[in-house]
Amino acid sequence: MKLLTLLLLPLVSTSQIEENPCSPLDQLAEECVPPTAREERDLFTQINSESRRLYNALDCEGKRRTLELMADYPNKNQAVQDAAKEMAKRRAALYHNRKTYPQRTREEGGQEYYDDRYGY
Repeated sequence: MKLLTLLLLPLVSTSQIEENPCSPLDQLAEECVPPTAREERDLFTQINSESRRLYNALDCEGKRRTLELMADYPNKNQAVQDAAKEMAKRRAALYHNRKTYPQRTREEGGQEYYDDRYGY
């Protein structure tokens, strides 16, 4: 019986458990709380379909930022557009090495090498 108990003991010490009591999912949940359904319903009654598409493409932080900007802007569509611009800047800062679509297609197609070699 003692042998079985020793085999079933966890390999992690209690000090390691106390250092990080939250799981990674709990840490993600604390970072951003999505808007409530009531907040989104109120927003959708005040914006047009283009702004609705922009809003739905935003991440959690962008949606929260939209709700903060709505208090400052009389034009709610402008608040959604500004939040989308802020999110685009944030993503560009995170992925600064990522190439734009025209850059990727130019490099993958090899057109610039053809132009340099043949002059057209």
